[in-house]
Amino acid sequence: MEKNELQQQVLEKIHRGKVAPLPRWYFALRVVGVAALVLVILALAAFLASGIMFALRESGEQMLLGFGLRGFETFAALFPWTLFAIMVVLVVALEWALRSLRFAYRMPLLYLFGGVVALTILAGMVVDRTPLHATLLSQADEHALPFIGDWYEDIHAKHEDKGVFQGAVQSVATSTFVLVHNDSDADADDLSHVVMPPSGFDLSALRVGEELFVAGDVDQQGVVHAYGVQEEARDMK
Repeated sequence: MEKNELQQQVLEKIHRGKVAPLPRWYFALRVVGVAALVLVILALAAFLASGIMFALRESGEQMLLGFGLRGFETFAALFPWTLFAIMVVLVVALEWALRSLRFAYRMPLLYLFGGVVALTILAGMVVDRTPLHATLLSQADEHALPFIGDWYEDIHAKHEDKGVFQGAVQSVATSTFVLVHNDSDADADDLSHVVMPPSGFDLSALRVGEELFVAGDVDQQGVVHAYGVQEEARDMK
């Protein structure tokens, strides 16, 4: 009842000329502006989401999830939380922008937020299927990418302080193998490590030159006692 009375009062003021109705072009321009803002925010959120997907795959860090609890803890330590936090802020901003549109105004907040999250992930997966991030990574490795180049270079960085070792098999012995680090820049940090694989690992299956992702601890002699060894996918490098 109060709502109807308020609407009636507003209409009466409009008829008396006390309140000037806004022109239609104002509302049309507002919708266009909101739509443009939504597209920009969605593009940025999708770029970050796809960047996180690409980094986890390219670095091989997603393999840590298959190495048990220790692997999960290391994965959490290496996860790009800063990028994730920025993406979450963009998702919230996107949800806020959409709520100003008529079709989303009456939609339950939880449903709208869930839809925005799903849309962002889907858009990120689409961008991830393009060569965008691989091209930017290649430019970063050549030190030709400003602003975000450092983040892309870190994708191939060593994380031996976190117990992660990557490289190619140089040689295979009876109970160990030698792994040579390679971050695609052929510099002084391309070092070798003697790796003792976990119990039950089939050393006879290793081949020289094979790219491996290893997680383990280094003893005082510099030997890596691995708790996880996984062959890297060929499209990671």
